[in-house]
Amino acid sequence: MASYLQCLEHSDYDKLIALFTEDATVESPLYGPQSAATFYRELFADTRQSQITPLGFFTNHEQGTGAANFHYAWTLANGQRVSFDCVDVFYFTEKRKIRHMKIVYDTNRTRSSWQQQRQA
Repeated sequence: MASYLQCLEHSDYDKLIALFTEDATVESPLYGPQSAATFYRELFADTRQSQITPLGFFTNHEQGTGAANFHYAWTLANGQRVSFDCVDVFYFTEKRKIRHMKIVYDTNRTRSSWQQQRQA
């Protein structure tokens, strides 16, 4: 999960997507449910810079699940800045590839900035 956060912070699409299965899905409060490939292409197109501060990692190897709690300072492509605490919940295959991820955070402070950028 630490590798995931590093790839996310640096918008490293190739390394990030390699952590997922080919058919992996992501559920995002802003982008909705979609394939991981589509989600990260859209997210990185909407991002000028990301700064991530890890707050904690949680794993349950028996269940094949994990979670990363972090603070996300996000500069949108149009220069607007938003920040929030987030939890990404991971569902892994037996080979430790991410097959599904659910993103959990309050979009109250981010949604209007994100929508303004998408409409421009």
